[in-house]
Amino acid sequence: RVLVATDVAARGIDVDLVSHVINYDVPEVPEDYVHRIGRTGRAGNKGRAITLLTVADEHTMRAIERLTGQSVERVLLPDFGGTLSAAKNPTKKIEPGKKKTFRSFGRRRSR
Repeated sequence: RVLVATDVAARGIDVDLVSHVINYDVPEVPEDYVHRIGRTGRAGNKGRAITLLTVADEHTMRAIERLTGQSVERVLLPDFGGTLSAAKNPTKKIEPGKKKTFRSFGRRRSR
């Protein structure tokens, strides 16, 4: 069984036997991370929390580590190693004669 949820499920929902929590993004508030991963490994059961993060998330992840007093293991996924250093200084070429356009539908972090 799989449950896909928004941050609404981070607090106040009691689901038995959650073995894994997968965060597609790092919450902007470190305390929210604690509530998200707190859904797993309850009542003496084992659980695992996996969080997908980018270089841009590193500052927030360090804040989470300071809050929890625990280090969070980072695993570089295969086939992504070549993009890690490029992500620090991304560049995008725009074809001559074309303008760069921006669309905004509210605040959103890039993935």
